[in-house]
Amino acid sequence: MKVFKMYVKMSYDDVVSSMRCDELVQSTQSIPSTPSTPFREITIDNTNLICTLKGDIFRMMKSKCWKKVENINNHNKGYNVIVINKKQYMRAKLILYAFKNIELNEKHVNIHHSNGDRLDCGVYNLVRYCKTHIEL
Repeated sequence: MKVFKMYVKMSYDDVVSSMRCDELVQSTQSIPSTPSTPFREITIDNTNLICTLKGDIFRMMKSKCWKKVENINNHNKGYNVIVINKKQYMRAKLILYAFKNIELNEKHVNIHHSNGDRLDCGVYNLVRYCKTHIEL
């Protein structure tokens, strides 16, 4: 009988050290206009998240352990949506909120994925567009 584990429990130090390995790889690549820190910590509705430049998101569980939120297509238009306190947030919007300081509740913002892959939410692949309203 197989036992399936839903996620790997990680400590904060495990999360940070895994990103430091990624930082060494990224330092050989040129990523324009990105912060020097490879991750940012944010809190939304008392939920702690760590967002990375690559588009990974880690979430603190009630047990105070961290888990990596899987980046899978769970939206009917091909996006990855993360539920926090019964509210849905697109992964790309959370990443731009962490690194580019956009407002989460702003309705007039479109996020374009430069390479067309809606699951590639690295900062280098996201472009913010503001909708314009034309009133007649």
